[in-house]
Amino acid sequence: MQILTALSTLLLPLNTITSTATLYTTLLAATNLQHYEPATKKAATVSDTADTQLQKTRYTLGAGILTSLSSSVCSMLGLYWTFTNSASKGDVQRNLFLMAAVNAGLCLWVRRYIAGFWAGRAKVPVVGGRYNDGVRAAERAVGLLLYVRITSSKTCCQTKTFTDR
Repeated sequence: MQILTALSTLLLPLNTITSTATLYTTLLAATNLQHYEPATKKAATVSDTADTQLQKTRYTLGAGILTSLSSSVCSMLGLYWTFTNSASKGDVQRNLFLMAAVNAGLCLWVRRYIAGFWAGRAKVPVVGGRYNDGVRAAERAVGLLLYVRITSSKTCCQTKTFTDR
């Protein structure tokens, strides 16, 4: 348990920080892109393509927000379980392994989903640039999700190694 606690001392806070940074970045992207939603809704009344793009934008940003929120909460729970005696050693290890495995898989899928949508999105030359800021924030969120997935995967691997002993 001491080795698991030492590894968790490093990996879980790192995962919490990167998850929270991803949550902030995704919320920033959503806020910036919401300023263009009225114009997009107006365009969506005459264009199915604009309506589809509006829905996909909402889904990708929502997926990023929910994934980073889920990862943050799971990391905080992992920290709580690691540093309190609220559960047995086996329960803590099993719970950490399951949470880390689910987070790693979820981050991988959502990262690919968001990156697939935003890949090749052109920046629009507009005054103020909030749309471009939103696109850049979404791109940063994709990069941050990579770090969340890596720290979740490492936590998962380390926990599984100690569970097998």
